[in-house]
Amino acid sequence: MGNAVQACAGPQARPGMAAGARRSAAYSDSRMAAQKQVSCDCGKVIRKKTDDELVTAVQEHAQQVHDMDLKREEVLSMAEVVAD
Repeated sequence: MGNAVQACAGPQARPGMAAGARRSAAYSDSRMAAQKQVSCDCGKVIRKKTDDELVTAVQEHAQQVHDMDLKREEVLSMAEVVAD
């Protein structure tokens, strides 16, 4: 799929980077547990409670579905905080 994947993750995005993951200014209320998620252009939404879990899941999805290798920093730059 390679070039078919477009990114819109902001200033750190590069061509072909992580399937259109979007970054948002959404923050959770301190009374609520928060998770982070990455939304892919293919429609897959990956939501996890820890950065480590999110990075692993997004890297696996990117590799298996889009034949892409993402660094931890790339994944985290695309993550948005969402209420649990």
